[in-house]
Amino acid sequence: SQLLLMERLGTFRDRMGDSGGAFLDGSPEQQAWIDGQCAVLETTGTFDSARRNGEVGRFYVNDMPGGGRVIVRVDITEIKQREAKLAAEMERLNSLIESSRSLILMLDAEGRVVVANQLMIEALGTGSQPVEGQQFKDLVFTDFDVPTIEKWATDLELLRTATSGGQLAL
Repeated sequence: SQLLLMERLGTFRDRMGDSGGAFLDGSPEQQAWIDGQCAVLETTGTFDSARRNGEVGRFYVNDMPGGGRVIVRVDITEIKQREAKLAAEMERLNSLIESSRSLILMLDAEGRVVVANQLMIEALGTGSQPVEGQQFKDLVFTDFDVPTIEKWATDLELLRTATSGGQLAL
């Protein structure tokens, strides 16, 4: 992180201009970007700022007792890249679950529904009501025979005793 000491490094507006922000040419767009960033700093708080080269910084702005401000910039580029990668993986997983022709029901270690695809929701006959968070034992399966449901419940109990945590997929 970088501590920007205003008296040594100039004003924040000067520093933003030096860093180039999202633009590097001194254009009206660059000035508008700098104006926007400076407007954010009129109040204390936190904001993220991306540069053209892909770097992302998180700025923490705090008032000093007796006047002045302290601004801390933390490079969060890697965090943002990991978040984007995770979001893409989650989207792929969701697409796989929803496009599957199989019934998918994922439970946590306590037997609560974490994920159910649309086919499973239809099999449960809940319509548009969410099933996430419900206990497996409380679900009512409309299109299955009783022995199948009883076997699932038995399997769930066996899995629950065999694992100390995490999620169970049936």
